[in-house]
Amino acid sequence: MIILRENTEGEYSGRGDFLFHGDPGRAMALQTSVFSRVVCERIIRYGFELACRTGRSLTSISKGNAMNYSGVFWDEIFNQVAEDYPDVATWNLLVDAAAMLFVRDPARFGVVVTSNLHGDILTDLGVGIAGGMGLAPSANIDPTRRHPSLFECTVRPRTSQAKASRIRWPPFGPRRCCSSTSGIGSGRRGSSARSPAPLPPASPPSTFAAPP
Repeated sequence: MIILRENTEGEYSGRGDFLFHGDPGRAMALQTSVFSRVVCERIIRYGFELACRTGRSLTSISKGNAMNYSGVFWDEIFNQVAEDYPDVATWNLLVDAAAMLFVRDPARFGVVVTSNLHGDILTDLGVGIAGGMGLAPSANIDPTRRHPSLFECTVRPRTSQAKASRIRWPPFGPRRCCSSTSGIGSGRRGSSARSPAPLPPASPPSTFAAPP
């Protein structure tokens, strides 16, 4: 399983406001999600290209039944881009149903593409199923290759926990090296989102996210 998490906007855009702050009767907080066409299409098209290259299916995960603007917008873009890739098997899942299927039937997922918040949660769930944090590599990838990529473990243990139990993460090292050399060594200048460098097969799950 490879999880593609959009990592530049979405639910973590940092937009919002406090209204009537300090007034117990009227205080409220607004948190605004930002979903732009160009960014959504970029990560979705990257997912289709990756699915084509690796012979996997592609699953889009959203919450269009409740997030009736951003979720519906994401689903519309995914379905439109899918028309350019008739040979790729696709699925559209709501995030709550997807979380259940991650546990019950993880083998059904090939490549997964989703938004920032959903990807944040599902990547942790995926590596938890695989055996624990640190077993799967992650990468912040620019499909255009105009900016460097960052390769790291999915979630680092808290320093206090690591010191208390002398935790180290040796299983992750070889997979991080593998993914980073694949992403860097075979890259070509001028590559586009339609021709990213090959990525290694992912088992346990790998997570990838595209920066600006």
